Amino acid sequence: ETINHTVCADQILQSVPVWIYEWSHFITFLAATMEKEALYPARDSLARVNIMSYREGEALSWRHAADGRRLRLSPLAAPPAASDRTAADAPADDAARAVWHLADLASGLPEIHPDTRGAFVAQMLNLDVLGGISFTKGCYTGQEVIARAHYRGRVKRRLQRFEAPWPAAVPMPAPGETLRLTDGRNAQLVDAGLRPDGKLEFLAVAPYAAMTDGPEMGGAGEAVSSQADGTGSAPRLDAEPLPLPYALPD
Repeated sequence: ETINHTVCADQILQSVPVWIYEWSHFITFLAATMEKEALYPARDSLARVNIMSYREGEALSWRHAADGRRLRLSPLAAPPAASDRTAADAPADDAARAVWHLADLASGLPEIHPDTRGAFVAQMLNLDVLGGISFTKGCYTGQEVIARAHYRGRVKRRLQRFEAPWPAAVPMPAPGETLRLTDGRNAQLVDAGLRPDGKLEFLAVAPYAAMTDGPEMGGAGEAVSSQADGTGSAPRLDAEPLPLPYALPD
C-alpha cells in the first residue's frame, strides 16, 4: 500500500478487467485478503482503475511527516469556508505557516520550487529514504533515470540540513541558488527559513563525503561533477551541518 492509499492500480484498457475491478464481490474478497475493513474503486486520469482504502469524496487524514504531523485533505467540492477567515486571522495564519515550514526543514522534507524543477533526481532529495518513490511498481516520468541511479549509479550529492548566521536585513537566498559552505563544498539550495533565534536553517543538495568516487547521476541522467555550477560566484556561508531525522545511505 502506498502513501496515497492506493492499494492497486492498472493501466488497462480492456473492458473485462475493468468490470472485475469494479465488481463488488471482488472488492470484498480483496479487502478480506488484505485485512482491510473496506476497499473502494476509483478512477483517475493516469490509471484506468484504482482500488483505494478510502471512499471517493471522503476526507483523508494524510501522514505528513514522521514527527506526527498530519494533513486533513477534504474533497474540492467541500473546501473550508473562506468567509470564516478574516484579516485579523492573517498574522496568526502566517505565523502557523512559518512554524510548519521550519518543522518541514527539521524533518528533512524537500519542497520543489519553480527554479528547482528538474534540477535533481529523486535520490538527491532523499525521496528514496523518505519512502517517496517505489522501485517495484508504478509508472512515472523519469522512472528510468531514477531506477538507473538506484541500481547502477552512485549519487554523491544528497539533501542535507544546515544552519548559518543570517543578517535580518538581508533577503534569504532563493531556491536553486548555489552556496559555498564553510568547508569549501558547493551546495544548491532547496529550501530555507529564518528561525526565531535569527539563524537561517536550510536544506541543500551538497556532495556527500561518505560516498566513494564514481559516476554520479544528475538531474537529466548524465554524469555530472560532484560540485554544483557557479563555483566562482557562489556566496560563502559559515554554515554548520545539522542532523537529519533519518539515516542516509553509506
